[in-house]
Amino acid sequence: MVGAQGASLVKEKLLGGVAYGIINKSTKPVLVVPVEQRPGEGNACRVTRCSFSENILFATDFSKMADNAFTYVERLVAGGARKVTLVHVQDQTRLEPHLKARLEEFNEHDRGRLELLKQVLLKKGTPQIDTEVCYGVPFEEITRLIRERNAQLVVMGTQGRGFVRELFLGSVSHHVVRHSVAPVLLIPAVR
Repeated sequence: MVGAQGASLVKEKLLGGVAYGIINKSTKPVLVVPVEQRPGEGNACRVTRCSFSENILFATDFSKMADNAFTYVERLVAGGARKVTLVHVQDQTRLEPHLKARLEEFNEHDRGRLELLKQVLLKKGTPQIDTEVCYGVPFEEITRLIRERNAQLVVMGTQGRGFVRELFLGSVSHHVVRHSVAPVLLIPAVR
């Protein structure tokens, strides 16, 4: 577990060098918990509430990494999680301009894939499962849904399909960690 502390001048959570290194190099899941420094109290911090059983948001790009992260959602559900939201974001930067005309076709295909994940969780006993297919910038849509759905925990893989690109531009998971108001459980690749 590591903390993402406070907000910088540009209103983003700060990931210190140690936290960033842990996230990038860990072979074990890492729980990143937002912490806020209390003004006028020196080094006193307030940790965001974290619940593993109330309201989980799982973000997937349907990669092998996301499949691995889904196994952790299954474990949380087996442990009594009451509500799960399954989310996939159609990345506008990958679809525009040449593939945007096929957006509804992609949405329908991905709704079906989310429905299969939903059925797996229903068999494990989760009483409420929502699915959401969005269009836009993935980390922006995920962080919007975290706030709108009042997610208490976010589960996602550390890298998605665009692994090489993400190494140079910053991954979706790192952006979500910096902007999330809820703790984020990052699941690394199986090595």
